[in-house]
Amino acid sequence: TRSRDREGMAWLNRAPGQKGKSDSGTQANKAPGRSNGGPWSLEHDQELWSVLGGEPRTASGSLSVAGGVGALVQQLAQRFGRTEMAIKERIAKELDDPNTKAYARLHGLPPPAKMDPWTLADDQVIWNSLGHLPRGKMGGLSRAASGDLVSQLAGRFGRDDKGIIARLKQLEDPKSWAHG
Repeated sequence: TRSRDREGMAWLNRAPGQKGKSDSGTQANKAPGRSNGGPWSLEHDQELWSVLGGEPRTASGSLSVAGGVGALVQQLAQRFGRTEMAIKERIAKELDDPNTKAYARLHGLPPPAKMDPWTLADDQVIWNSLGHLPRGKMGGLSRAASGDLVSQLAGRFGRDDKGIIARLKQLEDPKSWAHG
């Protein structure tokens, strides 16, 4: 049983700023909900993490919405005036990733070291290594086709697999040098 279930989820249904028995009176409980995708505050990140941080992830690293987690995501989306996708992406792309400022802020760590910018030579290596490989149904790089290439490139450039894939997607943009 999840500890947050013990309170009957009442804290999620309170309006921002409204106190309940588990509220400590911190700024997180006084902060208004937001809309239109404004910046995330530390207090809201902490609330998201306390509710969803320990929930299971899918094989691809996304937040699993099975077993009532989807309802939690929906309630948090309503509370913060965001979409459910925005809530799931905040967890998966920012708060789960130790290479982000949001992760460092949430866990009280110094910000991650800034990566050196990509060079033309880096882009050429990535494009020449991965640009010709087949894509899956959703347009992403096929794992079967790429094998260990992504991990090898990540090691070579001091980045993670997600960083290499993200750079490849930028290079696939028709405005990119790779198509020009």
